[in-house]
Amino acid sequence: MSWFKSRKPTGEMPGPLGLTTGSYRSPGLAALCSELDKHRPASILDLGPSSTENLRFFSLFTENVTIQDVVRSSGIDPGRHRTALLVLDVAEIPLPEDGGRYDVILLWDLVHYVDRSALPAFFARIRGLCRQGTLVLILAASSAPIPPLPVHFKIEDRDRLFYASSGERSVTIPGFTPRGIEMLMRGFSPLRAFQLRNGVQEFLFRCDAEPPREEPPAPPVSGYQPPLLGRSADTPPEKPRNPDRGRQHRGPRRYGWRG
Repeated sequence: MSWFKSRKPTGEMPGPLGLTTGSYRSPGLAALCSELDKHRPASILDLGPSSTENLRFFSLFTENVTIQDVVRSSGIDPGRHRTALLVLDVAEIPLPEDGGRYDVILLWDLVHYVDRSALPAFFARIRGLCRQGTLVLILAASSAPIPPLPVHFKIEDRDRLFYASSGERSVTIPGFTPRGIEMLMRGFSPLRAFQLRNGVQEFLFRCDAEPPREEPPAPPVSGYQPPLLGRSADTPPEKPRNPDRGRQHRGPRRYGWRG
């Protein structure tokens, strides 16, 4: 089965190449909505900018919608990245830390703004916010230039997004491939993938299993004694020997001559 699903837009001409401002079809969003129709989510996490349109749309599925604008929460000055590409530090990306798990996570185009070598660590942090069955939506360019800052995606309909792009010029980066994205998404299974005419790909993944929670370290055992010389710390101490063990009691000995 091919990774990509062919979806030919009807009634519209091909738009400009790249994540430029405008209205575009979104078969990936439509696939996500189809999944949400089957199983109503309990919680949704949107890692993009706050949007009244998105909040109103996802409120049709659940009242528990969390919006965590990664750029604004990081204290980044957008004015400094009108021409230079923003590169986020994975360790400093502000993600919810309340220990909650989400049924849907919208990553949008954040993969463009994390160093490629740090993407495995980034997705490991994302997986820590998932439970078994969590759906993750990703947009990644295959051959299209990108703006210096993440695009503000606004939902217009179940299968349509409005791209609000920022920056004075586009930046060219190495494109992502479906296989490359799949290799990065450890612990996730690909559900759908679409190649759009504007050079953007849309991916929908599902978390295979809830990652184990980290357990606190066990307290040290009281009364610990260092191992004896020449004995491993894992070797149990020898039990004291009983000198009478194995000796048969034969009663008192008798001495003397027998006639």
